Amino acid sequence: MMAGQNTNAFSTRTWVLLVPLLAFVLSACGAPKKPQKGIFIKEQEIPRKIAVLPAKYALKKKKDVSLEVEPGSEKGKFVANLVRGVIHNQLSGKGYATQPIDLVDRKLAASKGDKDWDTISPKKLCKVLGVDGLVYPEIISATMMKAVAYNEYSIEARVKMVNNRGETLGTWTDSASKRKIAIPTSPLSVAATLLEAVLDESERKHMRLIVYDLGWKIAQFIPDSPHGKALPEVISVVTNVDRGTFAGGEEIEVVVSAEKDLTCTFDLGEFKKAIPMPYSEDGNYKGVYRIREGDKTSKAPIKIRMVKPNGVERIWVETGGTVTIDAIAPPPPGEIKGRAGRQGVSLSWTLPETEDLNEFVVEKSDRPVGDFTLLAKT
Repeated sequence: MMAGQNTNAFSTRTWVLLVPLLAFVLSACGAPKKPQKGIFIKEQEIPRKIAVLPAKYALKKKKDVSLEVEPGSEKGKFVANLVRGVIHNQLSGKGYATQPIDLVDRKLAASKGDKDWDTISPKKLCKVLGVDGLVYPEIISATMMKAVAYNEYSIEARVKMVNNRGETLGTWTDSASKRKIAIPTSPLSVAATLLEAVLDESERKHMRLIVYDLGWKIAQFIPDSPHGKALPEVISVVTNVDRGTFAGGEEIEVVVSAEKDLTCTFDLGEFKKAIPMPYSEDGNYKGVYRIREGDKTSKAPIKIRMVKPNGVERIWVETGGTVTIDAIAPPPPGEIKGRAGRQGVSLSWTLPETEDLNEFVVEKSDRPVGDFTLLAKT
């Protein structure tokens, strides 16, 4: 569209398309949800050691649910692992002795045979896993939608606790969501909306916050374990772990929203330990590790350690993501040759002996130090 032409038509078309969407968002919020009633469980019936099983998706009632996360997709697996990990962490904080998730998975894989684990009775599963209680997370619905003018992230899930006799002790259901809509009314606001969409946080980071909200809400209704100590309460954990690989000069950030007066640190697997997380004025604990030249590690989990003044410690393992650091420069190419011609300058070189080289970047400048201009990638 030429500048200064059809501005009104653009604005009108935008409103025609997006106002119905706004009406959908407002109507989708619905009536406020009634608060859950607490489920009474006798103290002697509360399991001492529990295993949180893999999260399953409930059967969909409607055929057309195009906005929802598909269970077998990459997003579906991410959400399922995230829900399971958050529920596991919250139950650990309530004093339950939780079987490590990787150990549960190994035992489930070894016991399946020609049957899926969810066909095995709870009584038998408890014996296989060496626990006296099971937790079944089930995802009723999940949405991860990021568009230019409309974002929606939502989750609804239920958690069922079963003892080693196969009796259901309680079932808790809750939901969490976040919606954002931007209605551009002019070409300038359209450009601003596009820019915001590009600079916005990743889908996974938004979904983490939603699932943390869900886990914290459900945890308020699940009774504390009388068998263990009350650990530091965690509301949410925010990291930039979903960025993937970190290079030299970049920063790994961890922010924890938890109770006051804790001593907080975080570990990057075995690579770096006890990175301090001081308490900030906004009521969160924040820690940063700046990648240095020469740093290198692969798939390191982020572990957050929180210690109360009385010495009670809690370890929170960030779910669904690990850190890879590569701040070691690859070996230089060999036999670099340059030849000037009518078409420009022809460059050639030989490949160095390395396996993790992705591409070469060619830049130019009139000075040996300072800003260079990108010419090509090959």
